[in-house]
Amino acid sequence: MEGKKEITVGVITELTKEAIKSIYSACKEYFIDASKMDDIDFGNAYEKYIKISSEKIRMIKTLIYRKEPRDLTDMYECVNLKYHENEISSNKVNNILNIGHRLIVTGTAGIGKTTMLKYLFLKILQEESFIPVFVELRGINNEQTKDINALDMIYGSLSSCGFELERKYFEYSMETGKYVILFDGFDEVKTEKSFVLGKSMRELCTKYPDNYYIMSSRPLEQFVGWNDFKELQSLELDKVQALELISKLDYNQVTKEKFMYELNHGLFEKYRSFASNPLLLTIMLMTFDEKASIPDKLNDFYEQAFSTLFNVHDGSKDCFKRDIRTGLGANDFKSVFSYFCFKTYFNNQYEFSESDVRKYLGYAQERFDNISFGVDDFLNDLVKSVCMLVKDGLMYIFSHRSFQEYFAASYTTKLEDGIQNKLIANWLSEKQGVADDPYFNMLFNMQPEKFNKVILCPGIKKIQELYDRCGTMELYKQLFECVMITTRVTEGGNQYRFYLMIKDNYLCAVLKMSCVFNNFKYSHYGAESEEFVDYATNSRKLSDNKALEFFLIEDAEMTREFLKHFSWVEEQINFSIEILEKYGKDSTKNKRKVSSIIDSL
Repeated sequence: MEGKKEITVGVITELTKEAIKSIYSACKEYFIDASKMDDIDFGNAYEKYIKISSEKIRMIKTLIYRKEPRDLTDMYECVNLKYHENEISSNKVNNILNIGHRLIVTGTAGIGKTTMLKYLFLKILQEESFIPVFVELRGINNEQTKDINALDMIYGSLSSCGFELERKYFEYSMETGKYVILFDGFDEVKTEKSFVLGKSMRELCTKYPDNYYIMSSRPLEQFVGWNDFKELQSLELDKVQALELISKLDYNQVTKEKFMYELNHGLFEKYRSFASNPLLLTIMLMTFDEKASIPDKLNDFYEQAFSTLFNVHDGSKDCFKRDIRTGLGANDFKSVFSYFCFKTYFNNQYEFSESDVRKYLGYAQERFDNISFGVDDFLNDLVKSVCMLVKDGLMYIFSHRSFQEYFAASYTTKLEDGIQNKLIANWLSEKQGVADDPYFNMLFNMQPEKFNKVILCPGIKKIQELYDRCGTMELYKQLFECVMITTRVTEGGNQYRFYLMIKDNYLCAVLKMSCVFNNFKYSHYGAESEEFVDYATNSRKLSDNKALEFFLIEDAEMTREFLKHFSWVEEQINFSIEILEKYGKDSTKNKRKVSSIIDSL
């Protein structure tokens, strides 16, 4: 490669030059008349492509740098990958290529899969003698299924960045094994097209087996059938990586140092689910910058995070920039989003197709006829401006599930007392275990007195009526199904644990929340009756699943021992009745199902 084929010094590395020379030399073998090869400007074709593509990939916009793109390499923190039981650093391309020629990198939303592939693209140019090609797979969604071809997509990605080599010479070059093809976002391909694309990609890998193929996606079941591909999992940031990421950001130095100190002294552990995700960690930094601290209460944190993102700070200027396409103010936007969260939470929906999002926003338009907004604009703001939703493949999910729970609780506080009572009483009755949802803790923190009065007291009143009318043992039979017994064999003999299996979802949830939210303290939790243990564990009438039915506890002595063993329940009951005496008044009776209440709201 001489003369005009010489690669300009400084444009690409010596390793990349070697890759181009290898392709040039190998492709000569395909020509009967080798002299015609001199008319093909391999050097310029690849040089132009590398210059354009590397610049396009290197400069990115982020949540902080949304106005002006920044250099990815200045701020990217390499996440680790997990293959089988081994953690692998993505800092060196060779660490990944050594695993195999066909790889799938999977991870959750916000973890940075696309950014990782872009980083690998740039590292390949520095560290390896290969030509990287970055292919955005979602572009296939606009094509006819019959036209889907993986090789066409690769050549199209090259051509869009100035690659001028004819198609037939490019196909010759694929035989050389000098490419690393980076397929981004397989999960963003529509389902009906993804199977055709997957087949085409696997055929491509078989035809050109010496190249490397790395694809990013969220985990999908169809990968089980991709026998020739090895799957690597993107890991969350650990504390060291989180600190390193913050240190790299071009942000106010004083704010960064204070935030890093807090992150290193307990903040990371307290907010781990946020701080271990690059996107959410950035939100934490911006929130910290706004208030100079991260609130102790989660409720306050979510409110501040929303406020910060709605009035997002442009780090290059000493002012706040509003970038809200709907044109709504913060309060109106929050009202609509809170309603969206409320409806989706009580409909058990946590991820959405685009049509799902539009449906719920349409409900909001009908609900708030005094707030004017376009559905397209609001969806754009949710994803790009306020970052409450992120696109995960073809679906939308909350950037963090707790945002849905917080804003659903926020909307609930606006409901009339009777509606709150009916809605939540029936929700607790219909769904076992929801009392542990953070939604209830958030709702209690927003309206503690009303929560006790409107939500808990009607249920406590029912418990008290049963308690006064039937006595303790009969109340237990109303609340619980049976006693479950588990056994663990130890050197010292068998160890037994006893669980009361819930029968009445609503009353048990009320009892639990009354105690948890009002700081009940057990006086002797776990008090044990040896007589009851012996009776329960030696009973020949136990069912196969080790359940002791209440009707087997017949005589007065064993009833006393049972009540002694589970005396902590009676303590809870008495504590709850104190809550009723403090807050209780007659509340609206519960008649309707959750579904009918939600449909009417």
